[in-house]
Amino acid sequence: MKKVVVVGTESCGKSTLPRYLAKMYNTVFVEEYGRTICEEVGGCDTILTKEYFPHIAYAHKMKEYEAGKQANKLLFIDTEAVVTQFYSELYTGHSFPVLDEIAREQQYDLWLLLEPDVAWVDDGLRVHGAEQVRWDNHEKLCRMLDERGISYVTITGDYAQRLTAAMQHVNQLL
Repeated sequence: MKKVVVVGTESCGKSTLPRYLAKMYNTVFVEEYGRTICEEVGGCDTILTKEYFPHIAYAHKMKEYEAGKQANKLLFIDTEAVVTQFYSELYTGHSFPVLDEIAREQQYDLWLLLEPDVAWVDDGLRVHGAEQVRWDNHEKLCRMLDERGISYVTITGDYAQRLTAAMQHVNQLL
């Protein structure tokens, strides 16, 4: 089984793209567990405390493990431990060594990084919609990936272009 992870900052399509890719390749995907928690507690910016973040990373890994049992040659994953660390720092100003350890141990065959070049959508959970803030957050996430030696492919354009580009990279992987 090949594992493809989709990463990016808020409102760049990382919840949508894995879902569509899974449909296109007749397989399953893993939703971002941090988003599930935010929906349960009523938001990320004021209610979500730093204690949540290690729990989010562990629970997300368990979701990946369970989905892998059902995957059809490919598993698409929305977010991973580096992005969880990014959001921990963004929302709480705190980073966790355990998140870095999880990030070192995880293995993906393809990393797709989505740029924030699509319209920001306020879904009730997102709070960083200002254009410059979006690009600043994107640059910070890129630095975090680069510092960890992670090779990724950058995906840009509208949603249809993103799906097409992602499929090209997945086809190359296969």
